[in-house]
Amino acid sequence: MTCRCLTALAAALAAVSCGYPTFEFLPTGSSSSASSGAASSSAASGGGAGGAMSSAESSSSAQSSAGVSSSGTGGPPACALGHLVISEIRSRGMGSAADEFIELYNAASSDVTLGSGWLIEGRSATAAAYSKRWQGSGKTIPRQGHYLIAGTKYLQLPAEDDALTSSITDASSLRLTYLGATIDAVCYSFDALTASELEDPSFTCEGTPTTNGPHDDTSSAQSNIDASLERRNQGCADSGVSATDFKAISPAHPENTASPAVP
Repeated sequence: MTCRCLTALAAALAAVSCGYPTFEFLPTGSSSSASSGAASSSAASGGGAGGAMSSAESSSSAQSSAGVSSSGTGGPPACALGHLVISEIRSRGMGSAADEFIELYNAASSDVTLGSGWLIEGRSATAAAYSKRWQGSGKTIPRQGHYLIAGTKYLQLPAEDDALTSSITDASSLRLTYLGATIDAVCYSFDALTASELEDPSFTCEGTPTTNGPHDDTSSAQSNIDASLERRNQGCADSGVSATDFKAISPAHPENTASPAVP
């Protein structure tokens, strides 16, 4: 991964009036450390069609503004990403388009408090701009754990940890942001046309979009099935290319904060 937005990110962090430690931004597969010894994370992704993106995490001394709790500290997880990622997406299910969810995975070395600085923004392949699909409300995602954010028609187990504020579509760009900095992003399409639309550089994508079929923005029996896009390597794959990092699975495999930790 490349870090082409560090200047903008540094400015964003500087705006937070708390004592951040010094972070070392490393490529995927390496872990970052803070000079204070507190929990930290780093990420950057070179988005193919969508351009570059960068990320920021926090220390325990800045937990209220940066969103990392003081609990759950310890050695780094086996997954060395060191930051939150979007780990699974179902844009519709057997209960129709609102039978949807977005799952997050915490690959940081501490529990993370999902304060209001955390957002998931979405933009369908045909939309002109991104809009908010979820905002943090102070709940916690445990270290090596998951956080499940679901739509109004999601009724299966495990239960959701939080609700989507707006639905996602079957061909979209989703980005997880913290204080305006993109921490993770994924784009997915269902045919050649939607894949082409996502190539517009105004979309925040990590490389080539992954394929979301058979979901196709219709309510046909073929489209309304329990299938999802899951991040490979137990949520730890992050090559900077959505098509490489995600695989289609059926049935879906949602996990929440009560699910077993994944090292």
